Amino acid sequence: MPKQIHVVAESLGKGTHEDMAISQTLYLSCVTPQDAKNIAGDARARKQLDRACPRIVLFTDPRGFRRVLTPLRLKLISHLTSHGTPDSVHQLSRALGRDYHTVLKDVELLAQIGVFSLTKKGPKGGEVPSVKWKEVRMVIAPSLGQMSKLSDIASHTQTKPGAFSMQEWIDALENIEDLRRVVALGRKAYEAHWGDFPRGDDSRVDSWIRIFAVLLNQAFKRLGTDDPEILTELKDCLEWKGRFMEPALWEPAELGGSIHKIAEDLIAAGQKPMLLELLVISHELETHVRPNLVRTWWVAETTTAIQGPKYGDFQLDAQGRQISIGQVLAGLHAWLTHHSSGILSAEDSLHFEELLTNFAGDEVDQVSADDLRNWIAHRDFILFPERVVLSLHPRKKARRLSVEPSTITEWRRFTLSLMSVLYAFQVMFLAHAAAWCGGIEPDLP
Repeated sequence: MPKQIHVVAESLGKGTHEDMAISQTLYLSCVTPQDAKNIAGDARARKQLDRACPRIVLFTDPRGFRRVLTPLRLKLISHLTSHGTPDSVHQLSRALGRDYHTVLKDVELLAQIGVFSLTKKGPKGGEVPSVKWKEVRMVIAPSLGQMSKLSDIASHTQTKPGAFSMQEWIDALENIEDLRRVVALGRKAYEAHWGDFPRGDDSRVDSWIRIFAVLLNQAFKRLGTDDPEILTELKDCLEWKGRFMEPALWEPAELGGSIHKIAEDLIAAGQKPMLLELLVISHELETHVRPNLVRTWWVAETTTAIQGPKYGDFQLDAQGRQISIGQVLAGLHAWLTHHSSGILSAEDSLHFEELLTNFAGDEVDQVSADDLRNWIAHRDFILFPERVVLSLHPRKKARRLSVEPSTITEWRRFTLSLMSVLYAFQVMFLAHAAAWCGGIEPDLP
């Protein structure tokens, strides 16, 4: 057992009605080391006087408290509180609607830290949680007198996107394998990110969000069952402790939207902010579109790979550089062609192909997201009062484009629409990561 966790076993005392009520309470507490010492000493004194004592699990490390008591494990404890000792872990996993192997690992971990002991039960003699409590109280203050309901503590376990209330976020984490709820989470993220900006045809958005939910569900269930070490590596990366860090992942979405509002206001005032809009497009493609496409590819590959690819390694090429939008699209197309049949239906595969086409720009009158990002980032354009010419190098092979201000505005708005779809994926991805990795607490500066 980690040294930051201490357990006080329950004691029945003299067996009075009051003693029974005390001994049938489980406390899960996060306190200072001195408070933990005082509580343990008080419990020993009560037992010496033949007085009842509850089972108390004391954490002295807040980060460890949050990592161990994830929303899914809290839900498991809550179920045991209501239903008592299960007949088997299989029965418990079915009741929770979760994978047997991940529930078994949670049971073993919670037993290891002293939340309950294991007892043999059933014809096969399998070990199950021995539940002696009928009430659970969470203590997140320095004394046992300050308590909260079981669900309350979950509100302190996760960093959440700003578009959601804490209860909505908790609900999503506690029901992370419920595709309907995850899809609803993604749809709300999409709506919140898009805001009041001019919107085109988004009839396919619900299909894309549902596909994201299917991929995420399959990928994280597989990691939880077969590759838990990949989840550990993912958690390290998301918390800025691994090989790869993503600063923009933790930026409030509304901050990015403010620059689009400035552009729209300038256009409404009769101005033509072409340079501003070009720089915004480049920033959004590099900062938000490309990383989420990489995450989507990693999730897709994880659903079918024999051994899950490491998240940090997946973000970089052989030279240690971040991979391009073009490389990601090629990888996603290859996965969709050769490996997706066991994961996506034929209809979903077509819808997913439609999404990828939005980034490719294969038609004569289109440009790809990869080219557009590179032209702007490498200053491969020249501005004129009423137009901008892009793609100047190399001189003999360049596909020069002369573009009017209205087209630049259309590109920026389309980029925002793609960002909003991928922001839905980002929020759903973070929800799965938080639920399956034991909480995500980025070490932000």
